[in-house]
Amino acid sequence: MLSEIEKKLLEKISEVPDLIKEKGLFPLSLIADPDVFNLELKFLFPRVWNFLAHESEIPSKGDYVKRYIGPYTSIIMVRGEDDKVRAFLDLCRHKGRGICRAEKGNAVFFRCPYHFWTYSNMGELISVSLEEEGYGKSLDKSRYGLVEIKTEIYNGFIFGSIEPEESLRDYLGEFSWYTDIITKRDLEVYTPQRWIGNFNWKLGAENFAHDSYHTAYTHKSAVDLGLPLMGPKGKVVSQRGIQFVSSKGHSGGMRGAVTREEEKASNFRFPFIYERWDPKTVTHIKEVLTAEQFEVFSMAASSMRWNIFPNFSFLIHPMGSFDPKTINQDFPYGFPTPWLHFKIWRPISESKTEILNFFAVERVASEEAKERSYWAYLHAFGPSGMFEMDDIENWITITQNSLAVSKSGKEVDLPYLLGAHRGLIKDFVWKHGDEIEIQYEVTEHGARSFWINWAKNIVKGAEKIG
Repeated sequence: MLSEIEKKLLEKISEVPDLIKEKGLFPLSLIADPDVFNLELKFLFPRVWNFLAHESEIPSKGDYVKRYIGPYTSIIMVRGEDDKVRAFLDLCRHKGRGICRAEKGNAVFFRCPYHFWTYSNMGELISVSLEEEGYGKSLDKSRYGLVEIKTEIYNGFIFGSIEPEESLRDYLGEFSWYTDIITKRDLEVYTPQRWIGNFNWKLGAENFAHDSYHTAYTHKSAVDLGLPLMGPKGKVVSQRGIQFVSSKGHSGGMRGAVTREEEKASNFRFPFIYERWDPKTVTHIKEVLTAEQFEVFSMAASSMRWNIFPNFSFLIHPMGSFDPKTINQDFPYGFPTPWLHFKIWRPISESKTEILNFFAVERVASEEAKERSYWAYLHAFGPSGMFEMDDIENWITITQNSLAVSKSGKEVDLPYLLGAHRGLIKDFVWKHGDEIEIQYEVTEHGARSFWINWAKNIVKGAEKIG
């Protein structure tokens, strides 16, 4: 049964798609309203596909990691003795106590410390303390294994959902053609960095969904130093780009790309950077991508980013490597090194988010290339990275202002109009259907899609539950 507050908020949220489409406006109060957060936990996160882990994190039988869906739902991702990957709720079937106390490890079994009920790494209840004395023959252990949730694997990326409405493949839709450019590679994924920021989770996800607009301003100190990708003599190669937006709420884009004709004339593109550091990586990427996908990859001279709705983001970016061997007059911070990371924006509360940052690198890369790539990533992102901290400063104040507006009752509508005056690109490398819309940067097209799908998913979830 919905409360009156929930009913009023759902009515307001249901108006968001039309408000954005017709006026380009979004209410600031909806970002961090505590009651909106509760609606997200009830009606959004249980129904969507949530990224949980990469297969390379649990390569051997018994390997496990502990992950989360939202602030409360703890998940054990484990590779069982039968070599199958499963996801279980981290709760004992006896009293509901959590059974997994480590964040990663290897286990033949999981034992609840409360009463020593013990489960295999395939989820079966295999031992109960004082079973014969306490239960006689009344306890059917086969009925009380760990609770498994639905999982599907996409190019090594493991997603889970409590109540999925469609398969992961259908959920990703045509957008997977673009995410394949990154995810199809044979990746080695490092243990994630984890920390908590005082901002609402949606602000990080929305930023990765669309925002190349902020880079030159929020990150001005880094740009002035020449830390992002710079061409010879410290000149930025291109700040222009293309944004890809799915009607399902996924979006992203790349900078440096305008048209194939212009980019073919460029001598400074992603493959060139990779070839300088590690030609084997380019060979591998060519092998796993189609010719059209590799061409799109080649067009991204500055960066490539995605957000898979709602809260799973990617970024691939080259930065100065600070390698003394490559520092010269043209490249004062060393020749740019490409790095890749992806992240989960895990909601803790309406004003707190846990960030899980995963650095990833192609398995075929040389040890030197892996090390340089990791160092370049650490300079930019993570709890000590200058780019990450710049962004979070913005999101903290937006969260505070959203809370203030939601408490005061005086609404402030934000204009999501950037790029709305432009038409869509109809002729692109990949001939796709109606599910994907493509527009030149800079634009908030991806953010508009993010908020529309956020609203639709919450309303649909509420209608389903009643």
